[in-house]
Amino acid sequence: MMTSENHKKTFEAIIQLYDLAETLLETTFHHTVKDPERHLKHVEPYVEHIAEATDELVEEYTALAQDNKEFTEESKKKLETSLNKIYGAIDECKRKIGE
Repeated sequence: MMTSENHKKTFEAIIQLYDLAETLLETTFHHTVKDPERHLKHVEPYVEHIAEATDELVEEYTALAQDNKEFTEESKKKLETSLNKIYGAIDECKRKIGE
């Protein structure tokens, strides 16, 4: 069983994914971006994917932590799916911006 301190640290790490989405959005206004409007059109869908998947991750993890439940195969799969969506969006965004 995870302690409440471990749950808190894990939850804080998950919340940082929202910061990642915000940082990605802020790149639109970086001085090296020549066309902010075009850049925003590229990054906005990825920001939304990251935020939505982070919402799913928070919801699933919170439910487990509040009830101090063990991770089941189903809950692990849901958490893994959300993380894959987030990292997939990041990789795709990097690729798209690099073009």
